[in-house]
This record gives sequence, structure tokens and C-alpha cells, in this order.
Amino acid sequence: MVVPIPSRSGGCSVVVGAQWGNEGKGKLVHELCKTADVCARFNGGANNVHTVSVDSSGRIFIGRPAGSKNDCKTIVLRLFPLGVVNKKCKVVFGNGMVIHLPTLLNEIESIQSSFDPHVMDRIYISSRAHIVFDFHQVVDTMFEELRENRLGTSQKGIGPAYSTKTIRNGLRMGDLFSSDSVVKEKITELVTYFTRFSLSEAITGSVIDPDKILSEHMRMFSKIRHRVVETVALLDKFQKDKLSIVCEGSNSVMSDLDFGTYPYVTSSNTTPGSASIGLGIPPTRITKVLGVCKSYTSRPQHWFPSILSETDPAATQLVSRGHEFGTTGGKPRKVGWLDLVQVKYSAEISGFDSLFITKLDALTGLAQIGLVTGYANYNVSENGFPSTVEKFDSIKPVVEYLPGWTDSLQNVTRISDLPENAKLFLKFIETFTNVPVEFVQIGVPQTVLTDRDIIRK
Repeated sequence: MVVPIPSRSGGCSVVVGAQWGNEGKGKLVHELCKTADVCARFNGGANNVHTVSVDSSGRIFIGRPAGSKNDCKTIVLRLFPLGVVNKKCKVVFGNGMVIHLPTLLNEIESIQSSFDPHVMDRIYISSRAHIVFDFHQVVDTMFEELRENRLGTSQKGIGPAYSTKTIRNGLRMGDLFSSDSVVKEKITELVTYFTRFSLSEAITGSVIDPDKILSEHMRMFSKIRHRVVETVALLDKFQKDKLSIVCEGSNSVMSDLDFGTYPYVTSSNTTPGSASIGLGIPPTRITKVLGVCKSYTSRPQHWFPSILSETDPAATQLVSRGHEFGTTGGKPRKVGWLDLVQVKYSAEISGFDSLFITKLDALTGLAQIGLVTGYANYNVSENGFPSTVEKFDSIKPVVEYLPGWTDSLQNVTRISDLPENAKLFLKFIETFTNVPVEFVQIGVPQTVLTDRDIIRK
């Protein structure tokens, strides 16, 4: 079902994950962008994972549709927001991003060969977005290997690129418009910094050769230079022309550099406020904030309060039916009951206008469904959400159980058609977080249900 955001409405919606990532943000972005004019990404680098499948008849699916693997061409987008799937939707790469040019060009080529040969005509890249070089990726891997407690970074060079941004010797897309001598001088300065302070034999050879870096990047830049623009003025014009904009963020609230479970976080701010900073859109022009939340909790590597044992039958079901396997390595994610204390914390930071609950069908068949409603040994109301990993790791969750349902959700087309216990589950989420559940997603490929009246407070 198409989410009712009319084209030319002039609205600006921000979509963020309410947990630790992999909530299914792309599914909501895809639905919104079926009618939106612009999709803009405001943070991160090649650490998003959007899987897009195109079958032999040209139909596009988000994810990998069951039973169609041999009939589908699948591409993984790490830099592009999912608004690109709508061929009428403009795509903006914001100033808050860090961009690895080889990855960007590979994604452009994949999109051109899969479903839109003219995609280049509708993308706009901020001249203020920073560049991720290959040596950023080498350093990223080196730093991760030096840690006693691994962070689990994507090792895409994102953290080191943001570090050079903050110490003010990074290169931005707009810098490549300068003469070769000026660009080489800036690259050489950055290279000198890494070779002098990295103290590693890993930073040697062609990966750190300024002349080679210059020639390769100027060659790549020549392919996209006509799409690199000053996006603040561009987005201002879009809004004055009453174009509807959907802002997509990478990662999630709990991965936010300031508000997440530090240090196991990403290298940028991920909350809705960073949409304003990462795109140059005034906060007063953001008209709606949507949080995306699974019907349970998952996390790729690290512990969380509601985690279930891998041998627990409920965990086995959630991993299997929720397709909780890493996109790159295929390793099962850790899963557990939905932590409403954590989601409420995300809502307080983000100011969600509504929630989008994903993978509701993964719960079907469970006799009872757990929800974390408090922490037995930590008073969040008095102390706020734990700000150190030591406090967080000591949490003992209070779990309440609701009755499950056995009815299949496969043919459900409206929220009002859900089993009564499924509606009770959604109502419980609303009441606890004080945020209305507006959309529900079922299945792979997904079906998005709305009709929010039936769960209105």
C-alpha cells in the first residue's frame, strides 16, 4: 500500500532507525518516495545496506524476494538512498556524508545496468561532502585490529574520513574543481599526516602515492563533476518550489556518536537533528519525523538488555523468519524482545511523530511475546538512559509478556485486519512510548499496512 504523502506537498520528512540499525528504514523510505520528489541522505558513508532486486520483467523489489533468486538481478546500495528506485525522484547526497568515489561510481553503474540508465540526470552531490580515500579504509582496518574490544566497524574508512574532517585537513568534493596543483597540494598534506602519525607499515606504497591518488580521483571526478553542486541553495529552491523531500539517515539513534551506546557507535550523528546539519535544511522546515522499529530487537555484534540465548526457540524463530543474517558475511544477528525503554529513549531524542513497525510477521506463532518495560537495577526516570557502557552492560531487564497469535499475516492488507493480539501488541507500544504506530510492515518483499485509526489512543 502506498503511503499517502502527495507529490508537490512541500513537506520534509526525516526517517531514522529507532534501535541499533537494520530496522528496515529503506522499506519506509521506498514507500514514501513512490510519491516524493526528492530523497536526500544526510550522514554516513558506504555503511548503509539497501538490497534491491530486479526481475526479468523489470519489477523492482526491496530485499530478495523468496523463490525468485534465479530470476532476479540483485544489487547492494551502500551510498544511495532508496528514493533512487523511483525514477522520477531526485537524489541528493548531503554535505554530512563522506563519499568513496569508486563505490559511488560502481553503484551508479549498477543502477544504470539494472533499472535506470538515466540515473545520472537526477543525482546531486554536495560540494561540501568529504571524500573517503582508500588509505582511510586501510587506517580504519588497522585501528580496528589494534583494539582489544573490537567496535565492529564496516572498515569502509568512514571514521578516519570524519576524523580528517574534524581536524580540518580533509578534502571535499568541491575541492576537486581546483587546479591539479592545488588538489595535489591538499592530497599531499593529508598523505603526510597519515604517513607521519599512523606509525604503520600498512600506509605505504601506491595506496598513499599522491600522484596516483590525484590522477585516479580526477579521472573519477570527471564522470560526476557536472552533478556536484552547492546543495544548500538547491534544497532551498526545492522547498520554495513546494517539492516534497524525504531525508534518509544511515544507522540509527542507538548508533549516534553522542547519544548511542558509546563507544560502540558510528562516526556521525544519526538523529533527526543531523538531517538539518547534514543537508543545510533549517530545522523549522522539517515537517515530520518517522522512527523505524522492529517488532523485536536485533544487533549485529554487541550485547543488549533483552538479548535471548541463541538456543532459545523464540530467538531461533526471530532469526529465521526475520531474515536476521548479515548482508556481507551472512552471520546471524543477535536478537531479543523489543526493548520499549530503549525505544522511548530514542523517541525522546528524536521527537518521533509516528513509528513504523517492521517484521511483525516474525512474531507469528509465538505463544507469548516479551516486551522490556523497565530495568530492575537502574532507574531511567531518575537517571536518564545509561551514558556509559559499564552501566549499560549491567542492566537487568524487566520483561512483560503479551499473548501471541497463530493466524498468518500473509493476506492481511490493513492494520484493522490484523489478529486482535497483534493489535494489542501495537497498542502496547503506542501507550508506552507515547508515539502512534502509523505503519506496519509484513513479509519479504514487504507489504506496508496503514489505517492508523484502529490503534488511535
